[in-house]
Amino acid sequence: MSLVKDYLKSLQNKTISMRNGLLFHICLLMTLLISGVLVIVLVFGFRSDGMSELNTYMDNELENQTEDILESSNRMSLKSVAMAELVAKDMEEYFSENNINYEEMLNNPELVENILQREITYLLNTIDNNICSGVFVVLDTTVNTSVDNWENSRAGIFLKRTEPNSISPVNAKIHYLRGPAKVAIDNKIELLGQWKMEFDVTDQPIWNDVIKVAESNPDKKLSKLIYVSDRILLKDNSESGILFCVPLRATNGDIYGVCGIEMSARLFKGDFSPVTNTYSSVFTVLSPITEDRLILKDGLVAGNSFLTEQFIDDYADIVIAGEGFKYRCREKEFVGRHKVISLYSEGSPYYNQMHAISVMMPSEDVGNYRSNYKKYVIFALIILVISGIICAIFISIKYLSEQDKSENVIKSVSEVSTESSPYKTDIFKSFISNIEQLSPAEKSVFDLYCKGHTSKEVTEILCISINTVKTHNRRIFMKLNVSNIKELMVYINMMNEMEGKCE
Repeated sequence: MSLVKDYLKSLQNKTISMRNGLLFHICLLMTLLISGVLVIVLVFGFRSDGMSELNTYMDNELENQTEDILESSNRMSLKSVAMAELVAKDMEEYFSENNINYEEMLNNPELVENILQREITYLLNTIDNNICSGVFVVLDTTVNTSVDNWENSRAGIFLKRTEPNSISPVNAKIHYLRGPAKVAIDNKIELLGQWKMEFDVTDQPIWNDVIKVAESNPDKKLSKLIYVSDRILLKDNSESGILFCVPLRATNGDIYGVCGIEMSARLFKGDFSPVTNTYSSVFTVLSPITEDRLILKDGLVAGNSFLTEQFIDDYADIVIAGEGFKYRCREKEFVGRHKVISLYSEGSPYYNQMHAISVMMPSEDVGNYRSNYKKYVIFALIILVISGIICAIFISIKYLSEQDKSENVIKSVSEVSTESSPYKTDIFKSFISNIEQLSPAEKSVFDLYCKGHTSKEVTEILCISINTVKTHNRRIFMKLNVSNIKELMVYINMMNEMEGKCE
């Protein structure tokens, strides 16, 4: 009986030592892992403060915006040329059918209205089937010779699409901004509140300039004579934009006027605003460029709601500060990227007029982003540390649960054995009765353990593999309600004391 007590005491001491050692090593391991992660973040994360990610985003966004804007510009240019060819050809046919010439039209208001009534068909077809905010035709004549400033008045039509976007260009609402009211009524087009019968080109010499350049280059193709205007606000209009202008040239070289497509500031903003949840104040600019300046007042801006017409007026010229991709205007600084492009093909009279596509954001917002980046990293580290501690505790408890069970059993048997016979306990009685549940193969392994053999000796005696012995052990443990081989041997030693009970 004393041997059993000594054995129980030794097992109990070993189990307690194992628990403390295992818990210590798991905590040490988690601490090392967390410290390693912290060192990596300190060395690589805080050093960049997120600037590496911002620079990569700026580079990628500039490439994407450049590709998209150039594609849109080329598309609008080609559509403007196609419309100009159709309108000029139709006007020639009208003159031929009615046996009149271009000069007769200039002094005949009725002829002008009839021509515009014909040409509106081409304008409607263009605006219905293309991504644009408006289409226009301007004839180099006026029917308002009796009004003041008639020298700067031009007859024509301007159709506007309300809420233009690239997702649903077809069947959008079309309104009438300029042109004879009768033409709008006949075509059931609603007049805008800013409607005027003719274009007032005072301080807007774009129409005459395009005509003059076309007259000076009679041998150039229309595709070479496309002119992309600076940001322009038609007089009495409420929305600015850029115009893709193409001269209306007859086969004999006469220039009837100008027609083309509009890209409004609203359409540009809707199509080219950067899509990002991280850099909320980043914006895109398409503008003329000089050697050291972005001429923002003549360009278009796409970004969040703070980018208004007032913003463009306040920061009309942004100075390129040089290295570091920095920009400055008055007291405000920006960071970003820009790329110099030409919206014209080689051989165009306007080829040397350069533009820039820019992606930038206010410098103070970069500082806010870097500060937030640090907060996110610190918060993530805190979560990581807490998670590591919880995982260490959970793993320790889970791993030692079976050892605790064995401890309790050993402790219970030990306490009972000091007061009375251990053979009378319910735990021991249950163990004895459960032996009958063992299969023949399991019983043979169990019997060898009763005789004092080790697991390795069992494999040699029964000529089975160690994996097979382990499988039998698991089943024996489950059926006899013990946790491990040590606990099993406690019961076996008690059985051996009962005069061969194990036999």
